[in-house]
Amino acid sequence: MSRTVPPLSVQPRTDAVPLRRSGWLLVASLPVFAAGVIAVSLNTDRFRAEQDAADRLGLSVHDLPGDVLAPIAQEHTSLWLELGVISPTIIAFALFGVGIWLVTRQAGGRGALARGAAVVAGVAWVGCMALFLSLLAEGDAMPWVRENFPALAKSTTAVSVIAGCLAVIALAAHLRRLDIARRTGLVVTAVAVLVAVLAPIPAAGGMPPAAACLLAMVIGIAMIRTRQEARIIG
Repeated sequence: MSRTVPPLSVQPRTDAVPLRRSGWLLVASLPVFAAGVIAVSLNTDRFRAEQDAADRLGLSVHDLPGDVLAPIAQEHTSLWLELGVISPTIIAFALFGVGIWLVTRQAGGRGALARGAAVVAGVAWVGCMALFLSLLAEGDAMPWVRENFPALAKSTTAVSVIAGCLAVIALAAHLRRLDIARRTGLVVTAVAVLVAVLAPIPAAGGMPPAAACLLAMVIGIAMIRTRQEARIIG
């Protein structure tokens, strides 16, 4: 006589994270960053003045010292206007970090590396934006910062790009263990490694600070298209 085995009730896991929510945050990071870039580019008078100063000194705009940039910034913008145009780029890195945190929040190993690198990327970018805000300080405030402004701005940008790429690489590796976005992750990882290597090389012209957000968007799209939920594992 056969026994009827009652069906097992499956309880939802409390350590499951909807990939779509995390994916949408990663996807949103790029257009939000782009909004900040567009807002900055609208100040054509400032860009024209900076280019004229660079032409007079025979330098690239990115190599202009702080004591040259400061009077231009003070003439063509204000503290609140500057905060308004750079805020979207900072929000973009916040979306980037939260998106990574959601899908790795209880994971060790690769997940922890992704979270830590995302934090470093955001902090470095905030530091870079603080440098530009310091140009609005009147008088001889922070002379060391203004004297070394080009090197500091390039260094903080490079750190942000490298850390952001490392976060994306670690995220892709974490998702690969969950059998999610395997092919996309491999392609994104290869591009992220190349970007991270070129970021600190002056001859390569540096890498755009939104590079990590662009790579994260690609992975985010793959996460949105995945119908399953990822278990957070170490």
